[in-house]
Amino acid sequence: MKTTCCICSLKLEETYLFPLILLKNEAYELIKLEHQHVEKKDFICFKDMDHYKLASIKKMLPEIKPSEELVINSFKHQKIVAKNINHTYHEKRTLGERLADQVAEFGGSWSFIISFALFIMVWIIINSYKMLANPLDPFPYILLNLILSCLAALQAPIIMMSQNRQEAKDRLRATHDYEVNLKAELEIRMLSSKLDHYIQVSWEQLKRLEEEQLSLKEKNRP
Repeated sequence: MKTTCCICSLKLEETYLFPLILLKNEAYELIKLEHQHVEKKDFICFKDMDHYKLASIKKMLPEIKPSEELVINSFKHQKIVAKNINHTYHEKRTLGERLADQVAEFGGSWSFIISFALFIMVWIIINSYKMLANPLDPFPYILLNLILSCLAALQAPIIMMSQNRQEAKDRLRATHDYEVNLKAELEIRMLSSKLDHYIQVSWEQLKRLEEEQLSLKEKNRP
């Protein structure tokens, strides 16, 4: 049985239409504002229903952020929100940022600790050798202290730079997780409404079949 959508006047089977009586009040009120002739007994197609549901969601949100606007628009254009944050983040790095990440990664590894410990030990042994007439950096190794101080002065801001970038990456990941969770919640809500509709349609069809069977039984009675 075909029924007309109360918004776009498109004739469809009842299976592809949603009864307004099951629609949430927020979306129904928005429909009433634009189409005053609409009643609870009418039906709406899923395309128009999704449009008014998204409009009701926008109205519920106190202040729509860019991330929330992105999620809402993804429904309209059927786009995927989920993406690889690591790939997107690494693509935007400049040469200096890549170098800072590599220095911070090497500076926090066992390779750096072991190699630097060996360098210090070799330096001390060479400059402490008694048979060496004129050592480059005799005890108390002032030149070595200068090298260590310069290395620490350079390494600290580079590591801080990398940490700041990691914090920015974490904020980006948190925003992305919120977008994905928000879209999943909205998808579940819409899917729940559609399932309610299909259950109601199936129940009405079963009732109709039962009534037809009863009427046939009554007709076939002697």
